[in-house]
Amino acid sequence: MRSRISTDLGTAERAGTADLAFLPAHGEELADLPVQRTGKGFHFDLAYTVTDLKTLTDHSN
Repeated sequence: MRSRISTDLGTAERAGTADLAFLPAHGEELADLPVQRTGKGFHFDLAYTVTDLKTLTDHSN
């Protein structure tokens, strides 16, 4: 797929203290692991709007 983006990219980043949690998920064992320590954390968001998609190659057959 090729996408056409019609808006400017919106980004936000922050640095500061960090929290870490592994949420329970079926078939996964990460939630059973205790978090030993965390340090500085970074968070980054990216948002954009796709207004048109073009199929480059059809692999459905």
